[in-house]
Amino acid sequence: MTPAVCWTIAAIPGIVQSRAAAGKRVHLVDMYRALTLSDLADGVHRTPRATAR
Repeated sequence: MTPAVCWTIAAIPGIVQSRAAAGKRVHLVDMYRALTLSDLADGVHRTPRATAR
């Protein structure tokens, strides 16, 4: 991952937390831990099997 991608990923929890603190209905789902490369049809999009989980 590039430094920009790492920075963006690291910033997401804080962004979600600030929106939630402002009363917005938001959820953060860590898809990095939920999926493996075999769950991705083209390296980006989920396979039907991964979506069904």
